[in-house]
Amino acid sequence: VDHLLSVSQANFLLFTSIWTIFPALIYLFLAPRFLSREGHFKFADAIIDGITALFWFAGFIALAVWYHGLDFCFGKVCGTIVAACVFGAFEWLLFTATAVLSICEIKGVGFGRNTPAVKESSAVTV
Repeated sequence: VDHLLSVSQANFLLFTSIWTIFPALIYLFLAPRFLSREGHFKFADAIIDGITALFWFAGFIALAVWYHGLDFCFGKVCGTIVAACVFGAFEWLLFTATAVLSICEIKGVGFGRNTPAVKESSAVTV
């Protein structure tokens, strides 16, 4: 029973959630607001999103594999483990999507990017 008190897979998911809140989201929300576009590292968003997606993927897969290997499960523990795996998979999908969008922004490909930009000099003044 002592091995159920502190499961390394669950501890890694706890670390991943702390990583998501503090370094990742704080940087992703505050850097564009307080740093100029020149001071904002071009690839930082994609790197942070990719690392966070990798952490969530490794965490929920490790916990799911550990859960599958259990010979017994009792009480609310099973439901909590399944919920943690589902939440981890959802977070992985979200951060994978944002990483893909960040890479598309770096490459200049994205939604609405194929339309020609309106020139300021062609604006009508009254």
